[in-house]
Amino acid sequence: MLEDVKTLEENFRQQNKSCFILGASGETGMVLLQELLERNIFSKITLIGRRRLSFQDKAYENLVQEVVDFEKLDDYAAAFQGHDVGYCCLGTTRAKAGADGFVRVDHDYVLKSAELAKAGGCSHFQLESSRGADKSSSFLYLKVKGQVEADIEALGFDRFTVYRPGVLLVDRKESRPSEWLARKALGAFSAVCSTSMAISIQTVAKAMVSNTLLQPPPPPEILENNAIVNLGKMTGKSAISESVDVKKRHPEVHRNGSGIMAEYSDAHGDEAAEEMPELSDDDDDGDDEEQWQWMEEDRQPIMCLFCDRLLSCVSSVLQHCTAAHQLSVVDVIRKHNLDDYGYIKMINFIRSTKCSAASLTSLSDAALPWQSEDFLRPALQDDPLLQTGQHFLSHLPSLHHI
Repeated sequence: MLEDVKTLEENFRQQNKSCFILGASGETGMVLLQELLERNIFSKITLIGRRRLSFQDKAYENLVQEVVDFEKLDDYAAAFQGHDVGYCCLGTTRAKAGADGFVRVDHDYVLKSAELAKAGGCSHFQLESSRGADKSSSFLYLKVKGQVEADIEALGFDRFTVYRPGVLLVDRKESRPSEWLARKALGAFSAVCSTSMAISIQTVAKAMVSNTLLQPPPPPEILENNAIVNLGKMTGKSAISESVDVKKRHPEVHRNGSGIMAEYSDAHGDEAAEEMPELSDDDDDGDDEEQWQWMEEDRQPIMCLFCDRLLSCVSSVLQHCTAAHQLSVVDVIRKHNLDDYGYIKMINFIRSTKCSAASLTSLSDAALPWQSEDFLRPALQDDPLLQTGQHFLSHLPSLHHI
């Protein structure tokens, strides 16, 4: 059965419900807040965080803000009382908070908040997790994400929704025309492959709000990247189907592909105080080893940059370029200090001009041949090398040592 979104919103609005957001200072949390205000489905919205946020627009004037100490959440139980729906976009990374700090934030803080929300009467708890979350994983990042999912599920909320997005794309306000053009070019590209590889934070936020309006499927309710993308398209007069692609928990990890390159962003909230682990929005800025594993697990055949050989994964392509063509892509990125857009242009330049690897070794910074905005257009459809950002590659050791 198909239902009109506006009708669903109006019916939900008449129930006079309230919600809270954890992590509203982060990229996803802030966009989620904007989406909730625009659609106006809650009579009351409360932000729960480490610090009070400042807003200029009058649209934010009726928000309630509760400032809490995440190390002493039991002392702030009142902040979690009286909410019908809770949205959690809270988290950090091991790179920013260390292993112990990461566990404290992404597991302990999140779980304790869920416990207090449940005790306070919250009936629907929504958690932004990560693709590949699996409590039995040997990787800390994925293990913690999977463990907190399982622990919150055990609390017995009337409804518990888990969102497992791919790599998050952030559409920041850019000051340089080239960056604006790159967003336009990448927007079209990500629209083609986002259902299996990556997703914009706007889409995640829209999906979280739209899913709030729907009748819940049988638990557990886990939305992988594809389902989030589909829900995120449902706005205005669009129709929402009751048959949402919700995947039940399974011992095997649901993989969604490697992340498309654009701008790696934090998915979660607050910044750190000195006395507590750093709160961040960036799960995708996490451990290099974990991100490398994600990229390799898809094993999508990839054509070499300089010959017709097909390789099994991104790392194999890079190693092949170094061994067979004597060119380290990582070293080129570092030598010319390429940003996201420069990296995209370089890959598309190589693909489209079929230049030799040798021709790239003696380039000077002042004469990079891929400076034209024309090279923002993908030369190879769904090129996995464009789905791997320089942000990640530039932090790898030289490919001579991989």
